[in-house]
Amino acid sequence: MVLRILHEVPIAVCPFEHRPEERIAAAKNRVNVGLVDEADFDNERQGKTATDVLADLLSTLPETYDLVVIHGDACLPNFMANGSNFTGFIDCGRLSVRTAIKILH
Repeated sequence: MVLRILHEVPIAVCPFEHRPEERIAAAKNRVNVGLVDEADFDNERQGKTATDVLADLLSTLPETYDLVVIHGDACLPNFMANGSNFTGFIDCGRLSVRTAIKILH
């Protein structure tokens, strides 16, 4: 629940951007100039070209999405606590505005 604290921060006050449009443009540029190491693809994508993988990505993008402020590396070592009380975040180098991922329970 502590991540909700960040998700409730208005995106207008976060100076760091990783919106999908910007990340997709950067990915397209890397593909176009040949900076993608196709030998480093995971097992599912081995044998595909960078262009193929980018096309797969683009075909799965949602039509709409929510933007939120996220930590970027949310894991237990990056949460501060005093006893059982949450006191803050550390290692916020990847904090930015990104798309929200909804987890259904």
